[in-house]
Amino acid sequence: MVELQQIAVGGRTTTIRPATPADLDALEAHYQSLPAEDLRRRFLSTFWPRRSFIERWLGQGERGGLVLLALEAGPDGERIVADAGFALVGSDVGEFAMTVVPDRRGWLGPYLLDVLVEQAHELGLSVLTAEILASNAGMLSLLWSRGCALRPSQDATVLEVLIGTAGSTPTWPADDPHPRVLIEGPVSAWPGSTLAGQGSHAVLACPGPHAGRSHRCPLLDGRSCALLEGADAVLVALGPTAAGCDELLAAHATRDDGRPVGLRRDLRSRAPDRLGRRAFHLDPMASPAEATTTVHAAIAAAGRSGGRQAEARSSR
Repeated sequence: MVELQQIAVGGRTTTIRPATPADLDALEAHYQSLPAEDLRRRFLSTFWPRRSFIERWLGQGERGGLVLLALEAGPDGERIVADAGFALVGSDVGEFAMTVVPDRRGWLGPYLLDVLVEQAHELGLSVLTAEILASNAGMLSLLWSRGCALRPSQDATVLEVLIGTAGSTPTWPADDPHPRVLIEGPVSAWPGSTLAGQGSHAVLACPGPHAGRSHRCPLLDGRSCALLEGADAVLVALGPTAAGCDELLAAHATRDDGRPVGLRRDLRSRAPDRLGRRAFHLDPMASPAEATTTVHAAIAAAGRSGGRQAEARSSR
């Protein structure tokens, strides 16, 4: 468990410690001091959260989660300059959120995120997830650099982002159903994404091998990728001129794991012959149902476990 930490940066000492129920009034004052845009980023609304919400947030530690506060001494006493934490939302998944006052941004947010990731890993969680506004460039840049995945969302203004608690890429949440389809490129590039979450399949998207990462894609270095290993099929949806596209296709061709690889129409001529029968083509004009049927059929033909589960469900 996190113990009290004191960090001196820029002539200021910041104390970081776990939150307690006694912090209710101080945390409420912290939220009420935030600009409207910060409230929108944190709560997807410009309204102050109710005290009942704050009470529940402060109690996450009793339900398998964690909430941290960052405090600094000021002329009017100690004040909260940031809060960060996660709530348990699945058998191995925590949903995280944080706020940092405008005049303390820079190192504090990334530091708190690192602490959350470390603590989540110690608690046995494999994934942290968050709903991030598509306009929140700062947070998205931080998550891109760590290596993240996206889940389809019905709201284009909000992105559901996943990061791993171990390694440079996230893994699939244990509760995600099979078959599991990994998109390498924009999550909207496959029409079947719109049907994800309805029990027929799960979808995650990797933004690509060079999408703001602070490290190279593990697949391009011949290393294991947790997202790929947990997928029943991978759809290469990067544009033919996207950085790393040819490297990615070559890397898939060197693998002999039987995993089907779906390709955009304009990638057919770029695919190495070694992909052979594992390669199948995606129709960008297909309906969501048609796109899903194509991918499920490719998974079943390859004998993947997800494909067999999908067939069993469809026969009931």
